[in-house]
Amino acid sequence: MAKNNIMRINLVLDSALLLLFLFVHEQKAIGLFLHEWCGLLLLIVVIIHILLHWNWIDGVFRKFFRKMKVETRINQIIVILIYIGITVVMFSGIMISREAIPAIGIHTAKNIFWKWLHFKSVDVTIWLVAAHVGMHWRWILNNIKGVLTDRLFRKSGNKISKDNLPV
Repeated sequence: MAKNNIMRINLVLDSALLLLFLFVHEQKAIGLFLHEWCGLLLLIVVIIHILLHWNWIDGVFRKFFRKMKVETRINQIIVILIYIGITVVMFSGIMISREAIPAIGIHTAKNIFWKWLHFKSVDVTIWLVAAHVGMHWRWILNNIKGVLTDRLFRKSGNKISKDNLPV
């Protein structure tokens, strides 16, 4: 698969992941039913995201204790904490589900601990995701620009290189 296609897939998947995460977060606006079912959809998207980035994740763990740039180390730690945060959010969400999980015949916990853990892990994970997006903002903008300029040039048949465009 061409590098540009992989970047497009990553950009679309990462954008969908972020938007779905923010959408699911607004439970009061979307209602409990959508919150829970979209949360399960988010779990599927997270699993796909992890599978598509498995080589990078594997490399992170293999190189974790080696010497590297501070920014790279911080990024690794944030990504690991996001993974832990999303795992806790998903598991605790399943444990306190009142719509989706009971609808498939599984009884869930009525324990206040799981609810507290769910809310706290969501709060922490949102800040971690914000830091992660902030660290990669330049990459995000460059890839959006690349995808848009590729699409514009293909439609118009223009032979000018996207590298010649002003920033």
